[in-house]
Amino acid sequence: IVRNILNDLPLDQAFDIGKTRILDGLQLAAEIAKPWQPGSTALILATDGDTVPDTGMPALPRSISQTLIIGVGDTRSGRFIDGHQSRQDASTLRQIAGRLQGAYHDANRSHLPSAHLTQLARVAPLARPNAVGRRELALGAFALGACILAGLPIALALIGVPRPLPADSPPIHSP
Repeated sequence: IVRNILNDLPLDQAFDIGKTRILDGLQLAAEIAKPWQPGSTALILATDGDTVPDTGMPALPRSISQTLIIGVGDTRSGRFIDGHQSRQDASTLRQIAGRLQGAYHDANRSHLPSAHLTQLARVAPLARPNAVGRRELALGAFALGACILAGLPIALALIGVPRPLPADSPPIHSP
């Protein structure tokens, strides 16, 4: 199923036919990211920029610290999609990146620069640096289990030591 979706599934069966509504997608992304911690999110938009209106851009919340617009699609020869010729519009994508205070990269010319990947790979800071989370609880449980396991032979040696029998007990004969 996954191979079919990634390789052979016609996009008109997976998505509604029509123009891509980039501004609606950006607005939804802004609404989803709004309650998140400030500076903890990167917005990445991969598009050809073919159907972007000249006006109207949603205000991004404080949680989105960086924006990267990745241009896809051929800039010289387009494809006939939804009744018109669609091709990457680099100037529109640069304008979107400027309006979102982000960076634009043409993915057809070269791979994503290492500087962008390094910025995207950084780990978001914790909301409370000294907060105890699941990781710390798991490490504590692991340490407690290791201590119990390490102390078990000592406990068995102390508890399992044969004690001298009282003088009035009958002798034990071994076969």
